[in-house]
Amino acid sequence: MQMTTSQQTRSDVLTFTSDEQKRRALIEEKQASHRYDLAFCGHYSAGKSTILNRLIGAEVLPTSPIPTSANIIKIAQGPLGLKVEKNNGELSTFTGEIPWDQVREWGMNGEEISSLTLTLPLPFLNETSCIFDTPGVDSTDPTHQAVTTEQLYTTDGIVYVMDYNHVQSETNLYFLKQLSDEKKPIVIVINQIDKHDEQEVPFATFDQSVKDVFKKWGIEFETIYYTSMKVANHPLNQFSTFAEDVKKRLYYSDSLIPFAKQRLWQSFYYGIERRLRDELEQTIEAIHEEMSANGYDPAVLTEKTKLEAEREKVLQLPQTLLAKGEQEVSKLFQNVTLFPFTTTDLTRDWLESVQPSYKVGLLFSKKKTEAERASRLQKAVADLQDKVKSQLEFHLHRLFQEQIDWERLTNKEEVERAISEVHFKVTPTLFIDHVKIGTTSREYVFTFTSQLTDLICKQLKAKALVVFQKQQEGIKAHVHEQLEQLEEKLSTLQNVKSYVDKIEEAERSFQKQKQHLMEEAERYDDQGQYAKALAVVKNQSNESIMKEATAFYGIRLPNKSVIADALEEPIKEQDVVFREDETKEWIDRLYQAIEKYDTDGHPLHHEMKKLLERMERYHQQQYVVSLFGAFSAGKSSFANALLGEAVLPVSPNPTTATVTTVCRPTDQYAHRSAIIKMKNRADLDEEIQAVADQLDLKLSLKNIQSWKPKRMQVATNQQRSYVNYLSTLQASLKDQEWTLGSEQVIDLEELALWVGTESHACLIQEVMLYYDCDLTRAGVVLVDTPGVNSIHGRHTNVAFTQLKESDAIFYLTYYNHSFSKADQYFLQQMAKVNEAFHDDKLYFVINAADLAASAEELAGVVSHVKQQLKANHMESPRLFYVSSKQALAAKTTGETSNEDASSFHQFETMFYQQMINQLKRISAQRIVEEAARFCAKLGDTLAFLQKEEGERKTRRQEVQQIVEMLRDELLTLVPTQSLRESEQEVAELFLYLRQRLRYVLADEFSQFVNVTTVTGASRKQQKAALTSAIQAWKREGEQYVRQELAATTVRLETVIQGRMTKWQEQIIYDWKRSLPHLTVDAYEQEVKVIVDSDVKLLLEVTSYEAFYPSARSFFEEGGLKRLKETLVDDMLEVATKQLKEAEWEYSNAIVQAVHQASEDVKKQLDDGLNREITRIDSLMSSEIKREITEQRDQLQTLIDESVHL
Repeated sequence: MQMTTSQQTRSDVLTFTSDEQKRRALIEEKQASHRYDLAFCGHYSAGKSTILNRLIGAEVLPTSPIPTSANIIKIAQGPLGLKVEKNNGELSTFTGEIPWDQVREWGMNGEEISSLTLTLPLPFLNETSCIFDTPGVDSTDPTHQAVTTEQLYTTDGIVYVMDYNHVQSETNLYFLKQLSDEKKPIVIVINQIDKHDEQEVPFATFDQSVKDVFKKWGIEFETIYYTSMKVANHPLNQFSTFAEDVKKRLYYSDSLIPFAKQRLWQSFYYGIERRLRDELEQTIEAIHEEMSANGYDPAVLTEKTKLEAEREKVLQLPQTLLAKGEQEVSKLFQNVTLFPFTTTDLTRDWLESVQPSYKVGLLFSKKKTEAERASRLQKAVADLQDKVKSQLEFHLHRLFQEQIDWERLTNKEEVERAISEVHFKVTPTLFIDHVKIGTTSREYVFTFTSQLTDLICKQLKAKALVVFQKQQEGIKAHVHEQLEQLEEKLSTLQNVKSYVDKIEEAERSFQKQKQHLMEEAERYDDQGQYAKALAVVKNQSNESIMKEATAFYGIRLPNKSVIADALEEPIKEQDVVFREDETKEWIDRLYQAIEKYDTDGHPLHHEMKKLLERMERYHQQQYVVSLFGAFSAGKSSFANALLGEAVLPVSPNPTTATVTTVCRPTDQYAHRSAIIKMKNRADLDEEIQAVADQLDLKLSLKNIQSWKPKRMQVATNQQRSYVNYLSTLQASLKDQEWTLGSEQVIDLEELALWVGTESHACLIQEVMLYYDCDLTRAGVVLVDTPGVNSIHGRHTNVAFTQLKESDAIFYLTYYNHSFSKADQYFLQQMAKVNEAFHDDKLYFVINAADLAASAEELAGVVSHVKQQLKANHMESPRLFYVSSKQALAAKTTGETSNEDASSFHQFETMFYQQMINQLKRISAQRIVEEAARFCAKLGDTLAFLQKEEGERKTRRQEVQQIVEMLRDELLTLVPTQSLRESEQEVAELFLYLRQRLRYVLADEFSQFVNVTTVTGASRKQQKAALTSAIQAWKREGEQYVRQELAATTVRLETVIQGRMTKWQEQIIYDWKRSLPHLTVDAYEQEVKVIVDSDVKLLLEVTSYEAFYPSARSFFEEGGLKRLKETLVDDMLEVATKQLKEAEWEYSNAIVQAVHQASEDVKKQLDDGLNREITRIDSLMSSEIKREITEQRDQLQTLIDESVHL
């Protein structure tokens, strides 16, 4: 169909490129042919050709994980044949017999071959429909993409194939976006759906996420099909539905062609619009370059609009902040529930007790009744107070923390006071004053609780709004200052008006042409007729088109594929760009340049000293990497694989709690030497008592020799391990070779005898091994920790402290072992502590991956572990799988071709390149930044020295006055916000712990008390077994609480340190307005939250034997369920009391920690003020001007060189 006169007239307004003229000619030629073309495209390894072969019914197209063609293969209806057309016009035709072996060669030869056409006797193709198999859109050969793009100019429909793992590939999304923008009909096929793991992510979730990505990119498509060419009967395989859809489109294509023709013209004009938009961007870039050449920053062109918008935003800021605060507060109060089921129950109990008819007992009933009323009221009040805190107050205070910009406030004290008043104290009077005697119906209970809820919410909401009103008042000075700055910036934009005019002219021209293009595109809008025609086609009969291509029978076809399968190269991690040798040499020169001038009389002596210290630390820096995991995770073998030799002996027993540290040799300790530190008497005594306590024994270092282990009766394997460990200790203490508390230096060859033998290992506290290898030469200090299932609960504190002190944590899990409940709780606690750090320190490793029977099995294990990690609050776990055994063997023999060894090598490469080099690069960058700041200060110092002597003296007096004023201010400074936020965090953590503990106790109960643990030949033995099982369950609860408290301690220390750093930075920020050259050392002191409390849940477990009248009654008639409910309630009551006491201790410890930290900060601030006086005094004489100039020039040269590092 030729263009109409009207169309031609409108098109004359537009200017077409040669490619667009060619495209227009192709469309006109296509329209005259009355043909329907369906193209298959996508990235090369997605399985396009495989899907097409399955669709055709024979392996006629080349398939491979590498690009198979630089040309498009056209498939048309007809007897089996092939046409090969060369670029020189030469045509080769084959009928019946096709040289399949040459097809690949022709397909790859884009220089000589222009097209390949394959005719096949396919029942679903008619005389006017064709299929095109295109090269991969992500091929690195640009000619492949060009060939594909050109074919799509005249394609009526597109089947875009992508594999399951590359749905969100930007190559796919960009290409689909281009097709969608040109209004091409698109059918998306996501192949290899057999890779989907329903356990990792439900299919419905995955499907929705795919659609969400397309929606985000603005990609419109007709439908999505999921297919699998490997697992035909896969429940998610939609290939048969997809095949029916495609075959019907091709067979009944005559009814689609009229509308397809219109869409081709529509796509043509949308394509031009995209080209014009690109040209507009190029024009604007050229104007930017012209501006830069004339000394103007192109950023100012877009700045005017931004500045005006910013001005309006600043004007509205006070009202905006108030409105946002009111909105957030209203949202919080909208759906608050202060009386959930438990609180309502307690309230109902109290309401019943205040009724006149309520009595307790027969004798002394009045006194008992009053006592019960008081008890019920106290419980209701306490529970409601908890709900007010957890449902309202904590959220409000967190809201204040997030919403309030403290740095910009001029009335911080007022806001602090307003925040401190946002509290509602629930008292018995609240209940008593609002109760209505005479009814306890369900309706009245609801009315009563609603009344109290409204009253509490009203008061708290009013107090919260006062906070935001105070904020509104305090922000006004900042608003005024910002407005002045914005007005000044806007006044400078007049100089670039000519460039603004050029850009606006280019944009007007684009809009004019775009308008013509859209008018043309709208002329070919089919008003939904194509979609209607397609719906009719899909409802047509499929009887004839779904038959097999019987004409293939007896014809020689390729056996399977023209191209054999090829292995893909493993994807390598991108190295962190860091030139270590050049950086070291540069730092050495910087060190010399600064040290040369470092004298006590230098005005910047302190800054030079700090910079020199930072450079010294860089050369001596070490990176602590700790290994965590269960006893059986293979931590020692993993460490040996990293070290390259079987250096660390494998611990003989999961109860062993020896920490082994490996570092580079020193002048004092040579390669392969080790220091063994024996446990001292106090630590060993504490350990014996702790383990004995697990068995309800009273043992210590003094009386352990009189203990008779053979008389012990144990009910669980865990208890047996306690007995065995104490027995080993008992024997070892009799035969000990080394004095407790001593240190011994031994050779590596002797280490296995000591650490690998339980009789020796149980007395060892710590091992320090000096070993020279690539790992330690890189500065890595490797710490092999006790298993997280160590019996020593006190080592939990060590574990979390180690997490705090490490640069990275490798958490190992063994291939055949899943996470136990204890492992999962520990992981959750690690995640909570890890959140407090600036960077994610956690790496997870599946060890012994060589045990996998197949790649599919390994994939399943990896998927399971990742799912478990996510379920335990590791949101984006970095997970690797290795075989440390195979890796060590490979390093020992030099054979690295083994796949398991290769996976370990990839992990090591990541470790060195992504972590070690990154840490070194960051450290070096800090030196560069600090040197640049120091150089700038030298420049400022030089500028000051060039002033007249009188002017310098005047400034000296000003500085003295300012320093004295700031010293007075320093005396009154208190980190109120840091303390309040830390106290709130304590309250939140303990409220969470109390609530969480019920779940943990109930969740763990069945693991300890069940039909396999409560056994025995007689009822007496069974009751004894029940008591032991309850005892073990109780100990597990204690251990969980200890771990939570240990994690809480480390988290609080880290958070307080961060808050105090922020407090110091805010003070410095304020002070530098009047003392711009003030230098204060960064707050780096370690915060210690010291709480000396141990959790022992004092519960007499033997009293619960009454719940066991018989095995049948206990297990079959509900006795076990009743025991569980009673025990959990009783244990929770005991624990709650202890946790309240612990919370009080932590609150006091927080006050002490913040106070000590604030004193440290204030000392540093005071030192900074003293240095400022010293600095200004040293500048009263201009004699050092030449020296400062020389030093500044040398440093500036070095800093200019640093950009090449």
